[in-house]
Amino acid sequence: MSYIQVLREYLISQFPCLQGCQLQYDPGPKTLYVDCQHLTIQEFIVKEIETISLLDIGVAHFIITVPNATDIVRD
Repeated sequence: MSYIQVLREYLISQFPCLQGCQLQYDPGPKTLYVDCQHLTIQEFIVKEIETISLLDIGVAHFIITVPNATDIVRD
């Protein structure tokens, strides 16, 4: 099982709203890209954004994309 598979399983178990999202990991800058086309920005922010940003999982940057909104970037 690769790092991204383990990370995906962990995130989905902790944050069920990420089920169905596409995840990509760039190991150089330790950036996780999350593409959530099935959520609205309000649903995502209310549910998970702050909690995800506090995780200590070896990811330095999160870039989260939801429809009809500016990308959310957390460092």
